[in-house]
Amino acid sequence: MKHQDALARLVVQASDHGQVILASHSEPLIRAIRSEGDATEIHLKKSFGEIGAPGVDAPRWRWPKR
Repeated sequence: MKHQDALARLVVQASDHGQVILASHSEPLIRAIRSEGDATEIHLKKSFGEIGAPGVDAPRWRWPKR
């Protein structure tokens, strides 16, 4: 058993109890999580020193009334 498989199972089990956000450069870990459970992937890209998620709309934000 590879450590990424064991870690993927732990991440998927934790996601049964709440939202999990995981950033990883490890393709073996990402593949293991894909095979273990239902994941939404957002690919990040760095451009001119700023990290963004191309193709993903930013959430709308308004300051609440006082």
